[in-house]
Amino acid sequence: MKLISALNVILKETDEELIKKISLNDSKAFEIFYGKYNKMIYTYFLYQTSTFQAEELLQETFLKVYKYAEQFKAQSKVTTWLWSIARNTLIDTLRIKKVPTVELEEEIDVSIPSIEEDLILQGELEIIKNCMKKN
Repeated sequence: MKLISALNVILKETDEELIKKISLNDSKAFEIFYGKYNKMIYTYFLYQTSTFQAEELLQETFLKVYKYAEQFKAQSKVTTWLWSIARNTLIDTLRIKKVPTVELEEEIDVSIPSIEEDLILQGELEIIKNCMKKN
């Protein structure tokens, strides 16, 4: 990481220049850009999810940066664009993994049977078992 930071200082490339180079499949520019922002984005994901999920989201975010770099039009700062990608990636992931809920139209009777009702039920079950054995 220190090497990447040193390269960035030596080259003094702006984020816009890095994105332009990334759009031309420049892996060194991507490495510099990743080195510059990965900790910040990872920390954001870590506060929102688990460690494993944060790592996945980080990879997915930077994959999108690489894939969509040519679509960056410099109408905003690169960091604004990057944060939008990260936020949308998180939202999409949480939306997909959300547990669906089902609303019940009728109330469910969750009453516990009394001892008397339980004994009657056991007796009825015993009668049914005996009938089944005879057949």
